[in-house]
Amino acid sequence: MLSFSFLFLRSDAALQGALRVAVAARRPFVLRALLISRGPRAFARALSDLSGHAIADALSLLGAADRAAVSSRLPQAARQRLLDAAPDREWRSTPVPTPPWSLLVMR
Repeated sequence: MLSFSFLFLRSDAALQGALRVAVAARRPFVLRALLISRGPRAFARALSDLSGHAIADALSLLGAADRAAVSSRLPQAARQRLLDAAPDREWRSTPVPTPPWSLLVMR
């Protein structure tokens, strides 16, 4: 069973480890919780050190708006690895309005 203790970890290494576990376990709700708790910029930064296939797997588990918010913040090198790993998928980020993150955080 996955624990939500990752929500209290602040290092990029902890976030990246939690991302790896959530992707391997195919847990989109955990990925979404990580995205909400850390924001799309930190989420993209943590994804940027992963392989193109791992990035593709993570993005495929997110909804369209979240996927666009994260993929638009990926560094160019990570975006290129993503395109090389999954050239048949449409990964170009189109501007999608996203709701304010503060409204999505559980209170």
